Amino acid sequence: MNTKKYNCRKFGSNCSSALILFICAVFLLLPVLSGCNFINSITDNIDITADTPATSTSTETEIEIEIEIEIETQSKINAAPATHATAKSRNNTDTGNEVSHTIITPKDYISMSKMTAQPKKNRTVLIYMNGSDLESEYAAATEDLAEILDSRFDEKNINVVIFTGGAKRWHTPVIPDNINALFTVRNGKLAKLAQIGKDPMGYPETLAGFINFGAAIFPADKYGLILWNHGGGAIVGYGSDERYERNPGKAMMKLSEIDSALGSTDLYKNNKKLEFLGFDTCLMATLEMACIAQKYADYMIASEELEPDPGWDYYFMGGIKPNHSGKEIGKLIVDYYKDFYERYFEYFEIEDIVTMSLTDLSKMRIVSDAFEKLALSARKEIANGNYSVISKARSRSRMFGSRGEHAGETDMIDAGNLAKSLRYLIPKESANLINALNQAVIYKHETNIEDLGGLSIYFPFVNKQNLGYSLDVYRSINQLPEYTEFIGSFAEVLDSGPIVNYKSIANNVLNEAFILRLNKNSRYNINNMLEGEYIISLNPEQIENLVEVRQTTWRKSNLDGGYIQIEQNKNVSVSDGGKVVINFNDVCATLNGRLVCLYELDGSNIGIRRYAIPVKLNGYDADLIAVYSAKHPNGKIIGAVPTGDDVFNVLDKKIVRVRPGDIIQILYYTETFGASNNKELEITEINDSKSELWQTGEEFTVTDADGLILGLEKLREGEYLCGISFVDIQQNKYYSNFIEIQNKKCE
Repeated sequence: MNTKKYNCRKFGSNCSSALILFICAVFLLLPVLSGCNFINSITDNIDITADTPATSTSTETEIEIEIEIEIETQSKINAAPATHATAKSRNNTDTGNEVSHTIITPKDYISMSKMTAQPKKNRTVLIYMNGSDLESEYAAATEDLAEILDSRFDEKNINVVIFTGGAKRWHTPVIPDNINALFTVRNGKLAKLAQIGKDPMGYPETLAGFINFGAAIFPADKYGLILWNHGGGAIVGYGSDERYERNPGKAMMKLSEIDSALGSTDLYKNNKKLEFLGFDTCLMATLEMACIAQKYADYMIASEELEPDPGWDYYFMGGIKPNHSGKEIGKLIVDYYKDFYERYFEYFEIEDIVTMSLTDLSKMRIVSDAFEKLALSARKEIANGNYSVISKARSRSRMFGSRGEHAGETDMIDAGNLAKSLRYLIPKESANLINALNQAVIYKHETNIEDLGGLSIYFPFVNKQNLGYSLDVYRSINQLPEYTEFIGSFAEVLDSGPIVNYKSIANNVLNEAFILRLNKNSRYNINNMLEGEYIISLNPEQIENLVEVRQTTWRKSNLDGGYIQIEQNKNVSVSDGGKVVINFNDVCATLNGRLVCLYELDGSNIGIRRYAIPVKLNGYDADLIAVYSAKHPNGKIIGAVPTGDDVFNVLDKKIVRVRPGDIIQILYYTETFGASNNKELEITEINDSKSELWQTGEEFTVTDADGLILGLEKLREGEYLCGISFVDIQQNKYYSNFIEIQNKKCE
């Protein structure tokens, strides 16, 4: 029976303890789709008797959580990470690139297991299953194991070897809590091979040791590797071992450490490549990862975007044939992924976040060469004074993992989309990169997204707060040297003082004779308003350096001098002559009758708009995700994304369902603009320190009858400010001077 899970899935990385409790409270889905109890299903398929002796049998003491309080000398929070074991480097000249990775000493799980080599088969699939909160809170790994067993894959020709760890609690009885263990599948059942201690799953030595174990004990003609867990792109990397949540050096694995792990295996030393490398995670279809992976594998399968709740459909295992290549297996994975979300689209309503790509890694040299030439030309253009053009191209590029005002950004964008945005400035190099990507990304699926190249790239822009750290991490990846130099040059301008002075707009802000009057039949009357439009004039230099302009409306709050933002939209036009016009109206968005501000997420999708609504969900920070489309013209809340402040700088990307009984408080972005007289208000510049206040609204409970309903309503009685916000090419944000609106009920 082709059943499938639908719990919380791989949308980011480690949560704080409080956030874990939050997610547990808000998202515990029942098996509605299939009526199948996955935990019972997998329990029925457990073989706890292994043919070879296991070691390190756990005791009560051994499985207690180990609290890590030490701080590494070189913190991953403040500097680029050092590898966990210092050793000599070697040049990877097999691709022609003079780059190096650190050689580490893999853990010896072969000796620890006391196992001997099994008969050779056609293929061995290795699954590095870092359970984390995905398993301890949602049983996501247990569900995938059930799918693997239920797929009835060809055991005669395929070994499946699984390394479990990284979770405080496992929902599969045979898998020990807090202890790493090795498993295989025999006769359709999960068979434990050995328990092997508590090595952090963020250590490259652990991953390399597992690969060596799998290749030595389960020899095969072909090998595939799947990394299962959270993913965060080029800067954050892979995985989140929740047992070491206080120590990011043990919890997560940077791209440079994946490089070290794969480059220290016996397979690599013996010039044996993996036939495929898969990431059942979010955001790991990156150009940087593909550049690393080309040394170790033939094909890579991963998603540029967030993976929806269920992740991969592991029934693909049943479709693998002995004569299949890594390419054909990759297509199977993509097709099963695509088909599952098409079958259950109505249930998940994911809309536009489903992507998956298959990359032929033998073509990555062509891609990296083309990308390096583009980067070299772009760096020259910055030197020639064209930073503005490049910054605007970056702002138009499709960004992944975007979550709006209330949370951080990954700054991961589609490489092909970037090339298209630069085609007028650097036409030849842009065309060559697009052609190279088309050769390398040989198969992909994307829902409601156009012009994706299939591989993303880190391009610093929005997340200026962590700029220095991110650049240090990027240098440690040790790939794409020309591009590394380019983003360094770009970041110097991005993080420098303002190129253009926008403060002059405060002196030419508004003609009070040009404000649109509300409908005369409205219940409310706005005093001192005449027919017309709100107009500001910009000089040519200001226009040239403008990335974004929006109307913004604020309502006076109960804080002294404070205003809460209730609207931010694009009802603004900028003429060639610099006239900025707001088509002001008296309507604002509501959620269950409460004012909300919709913060637009990436707006490049055709016919679909996604917005974040900052809230407290059961007491914890989150963004409700609202979708407007032809299917949902009045808007629909499709779920919530936790936005806890994570010390690891990892975006916690899980779309959880909002259910009856959940308690919601709207969060309002609050600013103190100064005196109440608009002529005394001064322009405000917002930096990336996120020092602004978020004020909570009244609490309400989601009910079965009402659910969550988006609506529109006229401005309520109260005091308002209306103006324009500007974002320049350095991501500095400014507000114009504001006009005050006194909104009173008609007598």
